[in-house]
Amino acid sequence: MTLAQPVTPAQRPANCRKVKGRLAKLHARIAAIRSDALHKLTTDLTCRVHTIGIEDLSARHAAQPVFGTLHRRTG
Repeated sequence: MTLAQPVTPAQRPANCRKVKGRLAKLHARIAAIRSDALHKLTTDLTCRVHTIGIEDLSARHAAQPVFGTLHRRTG
């Protein structure tokens, strides 16, 4: 087998398949932990705070330096 030939799953070593499976399971676990933490945080916020305001910021204006925006507004 040369490097130019594609490797089929049957040709891949068994340990490589096992490691890929373990890694996929670990990534799924991390995603579940993050999702659970976010759910707990938002649930706690809604229980403690009655009103939540959301502001939509433009990334184009946020990336500009402060003196550039002040100059444009005053001049």
